Order: sequence, then structure tokens, then C-alpha cells
Amino acid sequence: MRLDILKNLKKPKFSITYRPFPVECGGNVYGISCESNGQIRIIIDSNQDERTQQHALRHELAHIVLNHFDDQRSIEDIEAEAEAYADQMTDKEFTALMEGAML
Repeated sequence: MRLDILKNLKKPKFSITYRPFPVECGGNVYGISCESNGQIRIIIDSNQDERTQQHALRHELAHIVLNHFDDQRSIEDIEAEAEAYADQMTDKEFTALMEGAML
């Protein structure tokens, strides 16, 4: 079923940037994603190790798949849903999503 979601997903174009996050981010924010005027940006904390960066990227991609940009639920619910999706994301799903990346 999860790959069916990807088949029906309009492949969004998005950019990925790696840059150091300031310490003020609280130490547990490893990536952010935002949408503005149809453009999606993902920013990953380059201070983190490769494994953490990879998981953060999967988490931010989950926000795209789950269409969280207009979601009115609590931030806790949105983040929990993205985290659960990222934890179960297969390499095949990840590769399919990365096809939309503008690197």
C-alpha cells in the first residue's frame, strides 16, 4: 500500500540543502522543510553524522508524502506521524522520492 501512495503522489520538486544549524535550535532539530509559492525546501543539519542526516532527510520527505504543509493538527501529531513514516520508509520508497530532488 505504501508504494501505491507514491504512485499516486504528484512528484513534487524540492531542493535539499545541508548547512550547520545553530545550537539555539535545541539540539534535537536535525532537519526542516517548508513550502512557499509551490517550492519545497529541505534543510538538513550538516553538523550531524551521516546516519542522523539520512534519517532527518527521510523524516522531512515523509512530511512531503503526508502533505503536512497545510495540516492543521498539533505539531506533536504531525511530527509523530512523520517520524513513524520515516522509520518504516524502505530504500525503494526513498529512491522514488529522491527523484523529485533538485540537487
